[in-house]
Amino acid sequence: MTPGRRSLTPFYQVTQQVGVEVQHTAGAWLWKLEGIGREGQGKTFGAAVGGFEYTFYGIGDSSADVGLLLEYLYDDRNDVSPPTASDNDLFVGTRLALNDSDDTSVLAGVAAAPLQ
Repeated sequence: MTPGRRSLTPFYQVTQQVGVEVQHTAGAWLWKLEGIGREGQGKTFGAAVGGFEYTFYGIGDSSADVGLLLEYLYDDRNDVSPPTASDNDLFVGTRLALNDSDDTSVLAGVAAAPLQ
């Protein structure tokens, strides 16, 4: 470096994170839980998503399946942390699987904060 010249030096803050994913299938029910805990880059925080999917098989004597989903999304970061879209929300959705050779499927839903 030339004396009197400025330079940028990259800095990578060390973070530690732990996560868990659990899934249980019982017949047409699929129960799901995902969670993380992280420290570094600001306040230590946790986040989780838990919910279920119930699938109706062979709709209208076809090979298509329709699943109904309901999940709760939680993130405990505070107001000074970078914003997150899913800090205390419900997700409601549906999945259509045609079960064809192309594995055609559509997942659609909406997430919104519950009324308080």
